Amino acid sequence: MIRTGLFFSIQLLVFTLFAQTPDTRNLGFEQPGLHFNTIHPWSKTYYTNQVYQIVRDSTVVHSGVFSLRINYDSSRKGAASVLYNSIPLDVIGKKLRFSAWVKQSGGYDTAGSVSCVISEDLGESRTLVAGNPVRDAREWTLVSREVNLENLHLPIHHLRINININPRTRDTLWVDDIRIEVDGKDTYTMPSLCSAKGELIQPLGKQQLENLTTLCKVWGFLKYFHPQVAKGKFNWDMELFRIIPVVKQARDDESLNHILLRWIDSLGEVPVCNTCYTQIPEDHVTYNLDERWLGNSRLSADLRSRLQYILNNRHMGDGHYARFQYSTIQFINENEYNWREAEYPNEKFRLLALFRYWNTIQYFYPYKHIIGKDWNDVLQSFLPRFTEAKDLITYRRLLSAFVNSVNDSHSGTWDPLLRESLIPFLFPAKVTIIDNEAVITSFTDDSLGRANGLKVGDVIEQIGNRSVRQIIEENLALINGSNYPVKLAFLCSNDYITGGIDSVVQLSVRRNEERITITANRYRYIQDKTPRDTIAWKMLPGNIGYVHMGKLQPKQVGAMFKELKETRGIIFDLRHYPNRTVTDLCKYLYPGPTQFAKTLQANLDYPGTYRWSSVTFYGPTKKESFPHYNGRIVVLVNANTQSQAEWTTMAIQAIPGVITIGSQTSGADGNVSQLYLTGNYKVMMTGLAVFYPDGTPTQQTGVRIDVKVQPTVKGIREGRDELLEKATEILNK
Repeated sequence: MIRTGLFFSIQLLVFTLFAQTPDTRNLGFEQPGLHFNTIHPWSKTYYTNQVYQIVRDSTVVHSGVFSLRINYDSSRKGAASVLYNSIPLDVIGKKLRFSAWVKQSGGYDTAGSVSCVISEDLGESRTLVAGNPVRDAREWTLVSREVNLENLHLPIHHLRINININPRTRDTLWVDDIRIEVDGKDTYTMPSLCSAKGELIQPLGKQQLENLTTLCKVWGFLKYFHPQVAKGKFNWDMELFRIIPVVKQARDDESLNHILLRWIDSLGEVPVCNTCYTQIPEDHVTYNLDERWLGNSRLSADLRSRLQYILNNRHMGDGHYARFQYSTIQFINENEYNWREAEYPNEKFRLLALFRYWNTIQYFYPYKHIIGKDWNDVLQSFLPRFTEAKDLITYRRLLSAFVNSVNDSHSGTWDPLLRESLIPFLFPAKVTIIDNEAVITSFTDDSLGRANGLKVGDVIEQIGNRSVRQIIEENLALINGSNYPVKLAFLCSNDYITGGIDSVVQLSVRRNEERITITANRYRYIQDKTPRDTIAWKMLPGNIGYVHMGKLQPKQVGAMFKELKETRGIIFDLRHYPNRTVTDLCKYLYPGPTQFAKTLQANLDYPGTYRWSSVTFYGPTKKESFPHYNGRIVVLVNANTQSQAEWTTMAIQAIPGVITIGSQTSGADGNVSQLYLTGNYKVMMTGLAVFYPDGTPTQQTGVRIDVKVQPTVKGIREGRDELLEKATEILNK
């Protein structure tokens, strides 16, 4: 197996660099496909029963070396008849001109068409079509069409070029030199709305900081509460872009209030809502609700009144931006537009990322009250840093630190650009923090480990000129985690302890009681050769069953219990991520329907409040009959026990007498909700709060532990699994 982190990082960096070369839209068909028989980034579709060949042609061209040719081909089956290309249109202008050079064989029939479909959204609810049929084009002929963009709201989420062949003719169609121009300029030569080129970065003044802080809260409030905005009647991101410079220029609170009032008025009338409750019902959980800012004295009486009216007559239920699907809060229309130059965007887009995530946590994160800091203070802290982020790496580090500030093991991000800049070279060793020391526990490649003079059980004290403690402190903000132990585990598994920018580095290592210095190599590419045990369950001495929950599949549960039904006890190892086997397990472990947890979910009728969801019961129904396992049960857990693994542990713990052995788990139970920030930067968060039936929380604290056991350096050196040893010891008593 390849160390996918680095491999994917390098791949994406190469793709990103490729995407920044001139005009990758391939509108002249000069660029070959990235895969066999393709014309990247064009795609093929099949709209007729006729058979056609779509290829690049070097014999008939308008300019350059190649053109596109679509021709009837009776020898082919299932060939495409349409070619299309969806491209960004992220520039501002009044007129769009679409043109292409075309040529056909044969007579006067219409050979096909070349067109450009323009729409505000992917559903094409408001559409403009620019293009012409190809007719009487026996020589190269220019076809063009101009459309008015002023009636569409940027960004235009759908610009697709279609090249169609007419199935009623067998003429050959050639197309070359397609152009998309806005106000007379080729769109690819125009700066993207997202571009930070030429941006003058200046520190925020005190009034500007207060203005933008207020804007963030008002923008987010209107997004989820204003009926017209919440229904998606406005392009809310573009509204933010338009008002940011105006708000920044407000010289005092009076000017700011006037600007915001006029903005709210422009959104249209808010009708009276007869079903909106103003008194929050007692069954609503309000510990995350924060409406203090609505009474801020910096807001004028008129503005406070207007916001309160919107709150009392708010949008209720599923909306354009947030709704429930599969029992999880989903942010359905937040997928980022395909902006160019989005890796390091300008101030407006950086603020969009900040505002979008801050308000998502403000209204929909069930654990906001335990992140360890006031969420308003987080906004005040990060806002000036987002406006002043001077380059890509500064911005991406800041973005990671901001997302990770919620202290949630589910909130992780994957940023290949940042990893490539910080840790392009990796050790062939897997490291674990044990008693605050970095211990080598295994190798991804034993031969590389030996070649570098390293051994399992070595304690790495220093890498280069930095101690392991310094490395941890420097990188802690880059990693997510609900508690400190899991952050350390994630730092190790993501190579932030041992990875770096140098391919050769000196290590200070303690081996037994001896301190040695090793010159070790790091590698760009490492194939993971760790031996893989494929056995999902086995018998241990003493008539004890062992189940590897990372390998057990749902369809194997019945066979597993059949084989282990007469054992003294079963050890369920949940130090691995399970494969959705919990409902099947419970049919054999529970005598009947049993509650083992309760959940809390966001309330879309009043964002910021929460409701207890219906109780979930697992186990056999009255109509089902499963052989009940009567032996003793032990569960093994550690920092790798996260989410579904914690949920499964809780389910097993509902059985009387179960013993849980190990150390603090990840503390991120419940479902995961995804959100996209500028540049298709995917972030996640826990979207559903999980508690034991008695109300004991699991977030941050993890599941209940009966017997605390952690690996030791001595045990690692001796190749022992000390948690498994403790489990067998208990079951053998």
